[in-house]
Amino acid sequence: MNTDLGIFDDLSTAQRRRMLEEVQHEISTPLSALLGHLELLEDADVELPYRLEISLQAISRAGERLRVMLAELDEDVSVPSLG
Repeated sequence: MNTDLGIFDDLSTAQRRRMLEEVQHEISTPLSALLGHLELLEDADVELPYRLEISLQAISRAGERLRVMLAELDEDVSVPSLG
C-alpha cells in the first residue's frame, strides 16, 4: 500500500506511525461491526429477495477489500522505515 502522502511530509516517523495506527483503528472498528452484521444476515434462516442478496454480497466484498487494505496498512506501520 502506498502511504507516501504529502500530509506526512512535516511529521516525524513516530508521528506518522501514530497517525496511521489511529486511522487504522478508526476504520477497523466500524468495519468489524458492518461485517459482523452482514454475517448475521447471511446466517439468518430467512429467504432474502435476490436484489438484496446481490447488494449484501457487494457490501461484503467491499468490506473484505477494506479489511485487506487495513492489514496491509498494519504491515506498513509495523515495519520500521529504512530511510
